[in-house]
Amino acid sequence: MGTPTVITFQGAGNYGPAAARHLYRHLDGDPVTQLRDLYTVIRKAATLVQEYASEAPHIAERCVVTPETLIGLYIGETTGCFGMRAEIITSSESTGGEWVYTIDTDAKTIEVTDEDGSPVDPFSYLEKLHDQSVPQHRGSLEESIELLGDMGFKVLPCERPER
Repeated sequence: MGTPTVITFQGAGNYGPAAARHLYRHLDGDPVTQLRDLYTVIRKAATLVQEYASEAPHIAERCVVTPETLIGLYIGETTGCFGMRAEIITSSESTGGEWVYTIDTDAKTIEVTDEDGSPVDPFSYLEKLHDQSVPQHRGSLEESIELLGDMGFKVLPCERPER
């Protein structure tokens, strides 16, 4: 799908407060794909942090998932045979994104908004689909939200619709 998105990572870094960092992804910005990719990246970051903490117990308290770690892993995770699918941009407003995701590593939230900054329930994406894939996409979206919750991240806003 050709759905553009902006992903903002914010939270404290390992060396003090970090400015928000923005990525632009020109395709696959829909919530089904993005929340699955974000879960994969957050899971990898948590595993990496645990490995470092166990290898260097003297710095274990500083081993946390940071925006910088997520950005690096996200770019790597979304790079394929055609190159990078995500690039660092200077501002979340420099490129239009139909969907905007703000990942706050301190609050452990993933906020989903539209390009104007209004909160958007990720399940509203399913209303745009008019084919047999809706149940499959609903299941994938529910699974990603649940897995992110298991990692301690809450997706906002998220009102799970009745089936």
